[in-house]
Amino acid sequence: MRRVALLIALALLASGCRKKSAPEFYDLESSYSVMVARDGDDAYGTAEMDRVLAALQAIPPDTLEGPKAAALVTTIQAERNRIAQEVAEREKALAAVDRPPDPMPPGPSLFPPPPKDEADGGEVDAGLRKPWGGMTIAEFQQLYGACFVAGPKKTLPGQGEGTSFVVKDEPKCRAAFGVTDRSVDSFYVFVKDGLVAQTNERKPVEAPPEKKKPEPPPVEDAGQYLFIPGAPLPEHLRPAPVNPESSGN
Repeated sequence: MRRVALLIALALLASGCRKKSAPEFYDLESSYSVMVARDGDDAYGTAEMDRVLAALQAIPPDTLEGPKAAALVTTIQAERNRIAQEVAEREKALAAVDRPPDPMPPGPSLFPPPPKDEADGGEVDAGLRKPWGGMTIAEFQQLYGACFVAGPKKTLPGQGEGTSFVVKDEPKCRAAFGVTDRSVDSFYVFVKDGLVAQTNERKPVEAPPEKKKPEPPPVEDAGQYLFIPGAPLPEHLRPAPVNPESSGN
């Protein structure tokens, strides 16, 4: 009897230590698989997916299916984060494409002279400062020449005629020294070998080449002529001249 009681106690103890099951996990897992197969990434933003996620999170972690439920919750949340990041990047790219061109500043912008301590001498790092008023063409070309080409003569109000350099049509050069709108050219103008101003001018719109009108086809000789009394006949229709000697025979 004592032995039977011991066996019964061991059986009760073993049944108490056994983990419980959460069979609802398998229905939730099946619903998840069907939604993703049917709707792809769109499935993660639906109310149905919200319901599946909430039910998975409600499964106790100490059940037999608890680890599986936790892993599926992690997968759903990771996919939602991925989709949200892709949407944000796509919207950012579209906004950059649709952004209107930079407004063109009105008139020339004068360059201020450098601060006193910089004007007294010392090395100048082109990556740390912009061109300054009064710098010479030699200094300008040495520091910034990679982003400029020679431009036409320019006359600024109250400054007289000067030499200009135009910003190259390259993204990095436009971003550093001009405007991003490719329909606008940025000129840096020097008067008496000193940088005076930057002026932005919209490029002239080239008219399409004028199409030549097709020439009418030549009129073929139909062999018919209008006879006008008294008017000379065409040469090839005139009668051959009569030889007086031959007519007497």
